[in-house]
Amino acid sequence: MMEIIDYQDTYSDVIDNEEANYWGEWNSTSIKETEEKYDVFKIILKDNNYAGHLYGNMIGDLFYFDIILITEKCRKQGIGTYLLENLINELKDLGCKNIVTTAEYINENIALEPLLLKFSFEKMIDINGFWGSVYPNVYCKDCCSLPCKCKAAVFLKRL
Repeated sequence: MMEIIDYQDTYSDVIDNEEANYWGEWNSTSIKETEEKYDVFKIILKDNNYAGHLYGNMIGDLFYFDIILITEKCRKQGIGTYLLENLINELKDLGCKNIVTTAEYINENIALEPLLLKFSFEKMIDINGFWGSVYPNVYCKDCCSLPCKCKAAVFLKRL
């Protein structure tokens, strides 16, 4: 059984750990200290256990989601699909017209791309050195550089 809930402090430690495991120690600030800056912060539970999260902000009639992260053991089980499908329906009800996100390349592949394409997101542009410009003082474990030289793709979905 899957359930989507709004952010709760109860899950902050597991969210911090999941983000650190996935991206490395790029940010030592706990999500407890930053969650209030997001208009939308959803946690997905599978069988009453944390399975992933998504957060982002409304910018006029556009929603930009900064993070979608499904735990490694829960991937390929429809959890990301369930989360994104419910988010899209909620955003439509709020009058959102577009959804935008950025996704990182890892070895010329974008892990998030199949999920985004499933929901008719369009890949708009690649940006070389994107993450280094966003986080200039963070060492990247993928490209072994400070600042990060990895590229990202920008995706857009029109609602």
